[in-house]
Amino acid sequence: DETELDVELHHQTAEEEEKARETTSGLEIICSSSIHDDVLRQVRLWARMGFTAEEIQYEVDAQFEPVLHQSRACQTEVVQAIELSTKEDVAQESLPGTQKV
Repeated sequence: DETELDVELHHQTAEEEEKARETTSGLEIICSSSIHDDVLRQVRLWARMGFTAEEIQYEVDAQFEPVLHQSRACQTEVVQAIELSTKEDVAQESLPGTQKV
């Protein structure tokens, strides 16, 4: 059984369907090539303006520091979760009468 929403989505264009998914999920999909293009365009502009490689690198690092900080924090959480899961698995396996399935 198709709901009204299903019928409506079938009649939308691919672009409208993508926009509907973004709206309902709260996420916006960004292609990495768009990010690279923007960064490289800015770097070329700074180079044409006469900034040194060190100055440009400092600016790029400063712009992306919040993102890199979040990325590192996320990586740390993932590693900690994996380590905790591994310790729990080892502890479970060491209990008498238990086997890993």
